[in-house]
Amino acid sequence: MPVLPMPGFSGEFTLPYNLSLGTAYDLYATYYGYSTTLERAVPVAIENRSTFVLGNLLSFYASYVMNIPALTPSGLRLRFSGGFSVDARLCLIADGLEGADLEDAASQTAQVTSYFWSNARWFFPFTGFGIDFVRLGNTWIGVEGRVWYPLYRTWSGDTAPAAEGWRVAAGLRVSF
Repeated sequence: MPVLPMPGFSGEFTLPYNLSLGTAYDLYATYYGYSTTLERAVPVAIENRSTFVLGNLLSFYASYVMNIPALTPSGLRLRFSGGFSVDARLCLIADGLEGADLEDAASQTAQVTSYFWSNARWFFPFTGFGIDFVRLGNTWIGVEGRVWYPLYRTWSGDTAPAAEGWRVAAGLRVSF
C-alpha cells in the first residue's frame, strides 16, 4: 500500500465523564490500476496510472480523554477513540493519457470503481490513540495514531496478502 499524506480535521461534542462524540474528514489521493491477474485494484506508480483515486474518509467515533496533571508543568492528556469510517473514493480517469492508453484507462477505471464500491470495501472500523503534551491556554498539541481494519475481508473472499487493506496513520494533532 502506498504511503500518502492525509490532511484532515475533526470536531467533537463533549459529554460528561471525559467522553465525547466526534466526526472527522480526511483526504488523500493516489493512482490505481486494475490487475486482471489478481482480480483487484492495485496502487501503481504514476507512469502506470489509469485511475486517479481521490479518497474522502468520513469518520464517526467516540473518544475518552484521560487527564494526567502531575507529569508535566502543563499536564498531559491521553486520548483513546474508536468508531467507523466511510471511504467515499472518487475514481476518475487519470490525466494526461491519450489514444489506446485512454481507452484502457477508462476500462480500468470502471473496474477499479466497481472493486472499491463492492463488498462494502468502503467501510472501515478504526481505533485511535493520542498523547497531548503541550498546553498553550486552551490549545493542546500532541500526536495521534489510528488503525483502520479491513473488515470487508471477512465476507468478500479476497485472496490478497494478509496486510492488504489495513491502514495506519500517525500525525500531529492540535486541539482547541
